[in-house]
Amino acid sequence: MLRIMAKVDDAILIHVEPDDTNAEILASGKGRVCNFCLNKPPKYTCPRCNQVYCSSDCYKSKKHLSCSESFYKDCFMECLADCRAAPGDKEKIMEMLNRVNEETAVDFDDNTEIEDLEERIQDLDLDKDADKIWDILTEKEKQEFTSMVREGCLGGLVEVWIPWWESKKNLIVEEGKPNKEEATHPEIKGGIPALSELLPKSKPSSDIKYNVINLLYGYAFICRLHNGEHCETAVESCQELLDLSAALGPGQACASTGEAIQMCLDTLFQKQDYDRDNVSELSISVIKDVIAIIQYKTLDNPLCGLMAALTEVLHIIQTAKKIMSKDCMHTKNQASKSPKSRCDFEGDIKTLKRKCFQAEKKVEFFLSWTQMFGLCLDGLVLELELQHSARHSEKESVNQTKNNLEKTWGGKVKPKEKVLIEEIS
Repeated sequence: MLRIMAKVDDAILIHVEPDDTNAEILASGKGRVCNFCLNKPPKYTCPRCNQVYCSSDCYKSKKHLSCSESFYKDCFMECLADCRAAPGDKEKIMEMLNRVNEETAVDFDDNTEIEDLEERIQDLDLDKDADKIWDILTEKEKQEFTSMVREGCLGGLVEVWIPWWESKKNLIVEEGKPNKEEATHPEIKGGIPALSELLPKSKPSSDIKYNVINLLYGYAFICRLHNGEHCETAVESCQELLDLSAALGPGQACASTGEAIQMCLDTLFQKQDYDRDNVSELSISVIKDVIAIIQYKTLDNPLCGLMAALTEVLHIIQTAKKIMSKDCMHTKNQASKSPKSRCDFEGDIKTLKRKCFQAEKKVEFFLSWTQMFGLCLDGLVLELELQHSARHSEKESVNQTKNNLEKTWGGKVKPKEKVLIEEIS
């Protein structure tokens, strides 16, 4: 799966990871070693062959070559599919192929005769024969494409999703003319119960607003992470949201705006499957997304952005539950799986479904609370602005210190200190 991690100064940062579309939770790597280097403990499991590995280098090793090549071919086909789904698709496909061709051409001697890529594909229908294009590429071109995917050089060919909260709205309507404002936000859930029905004998905590901020941050992050395809990948999005937003967990409460953001950041930087530099950039920009969601209002609904975001969170959780139920039934009917593996899988699914049920009830409560008290989040916008400014300044300071050290060292690694006095035996 190609994931858009961030768009900064027109530079698109991409995170690439093997696509895992089922709901199976990977087993812990304790007590085992990487199947390829046989040295370090494993951190990941290949969704294709179920081999455990510790790093991207081991994933790309010769022992795993056939499986990893299949993954990069799938990346290639996914890029073609994205191109074909967009206007000017043929031009984009040709742009990608020519870029691969240009990168590989410099590696050959002048005397080497290579049939021009355009000549090789001139008889193909790029809309119908996309699956044949990979086979036409030379081994060198396939290797170059693989390298370009790893280095994120194909970002310009993937259309960056524009969030609904960044769409422009007509806030001024001429007198006598009907408001024909087109809704771009997710549909808001109807029939939300009043908060007094949920809490007939008590008042809600004043800290709930910080929990909502925590959940909005998690929602905005997964929307960006999946480049707008968070509903299509509901199980994965739900799992990430449960990990990221402590507000969905049992007994968790945030006491301030800063804590609501920091709890998400702590989780992000503990995860091993995200590129730290890309996540660092994205994690700061998502604070602006939270502000935009709070300030997304329509003429007839000042809580539109908040209610739409929470409704979509609820939709993701409910969709994930349905998919997991189907996966669980499918696993029960698979005779090839051993009784133990079926039991483990069903146990994992039941655990995740229980978490989803608890999270679903929390989001429903947040919807009722926001319906009554949501306007108080406007008062947290300034605090969020300060959080963004402080973290951005901190990152700039860290980058400046890092650049100064690398300049002094003459590289990214500190050179070994010379031994000034050495004992002569």
